[in-house]
Amino acid sequence: MSLANEFVDQSTIGILRLIATAGKHKDVDCMHLSHFCPQTADTSIYAFVSNNDVVFLMIYWESKDDKLENIVARLKEFVHQYKEAMKDAGIPLPHISSVLVTNIAISSFEQKDVIVYNNIQMEQMPYVHYSLRYHAIAKSQFVAFRQWCEKQGYLARDPYAYEDIDADYNEMEYGIDDEDDDQAFLEKYLSTI
Repeated sequence: MSLANEFVDQSTIGILRLIATAGKHKDVDCMHLSHFCPQTADTSIYAFVSNNDVVFLMIYWESKDDKLENIVARLKEFVHQYKEAMKDAGIPLPHISSVLVTNIAISSFEQKDVIVYNNIQMEQMPYVHYSLRYHAIAKSQFVAFRQWCEKQGYLARDPYAYEDIDADYNEMEYGIDDEDDDQAFLEKYLSTI
């Protein structure tokens, strides 16, 4: 599965369905990385990780107008820092894509490095299914990025931060739900979009 291809050229409904379900795919892990570093501020950011690529998703959901260029710049800076963290840890990264989903209407905006889905008419932020258990590739990235953020002083040191994310391949492969997964909620959400 090429995540990048999945995220390109979706309709508005398609992108909402995709971000709600992509993290449930057996070969994809979705890491919730909000509040890891100042570049995300209060904006939600996730990393969808597979063997072939990483897709960073930023959800900017605001009632007030803001310059989209500033939000895109924050996303790009976050990705730059993520790359630096992986480089420092000696972890090779596959293809990287960036996606911004926002309720802000954009009349004219072009950005080569970021796929933008805008003017989404929903009162609440889109639902994103994220993982509690990771395959080895995602876990190594999560650990490396968290440790890098700790060294930068962005996060308090926490030696127990990784205890709950040990990969459990049996549960993942046999489709047993993660603790944070509420299938009924997901089905209800998908029926509303």
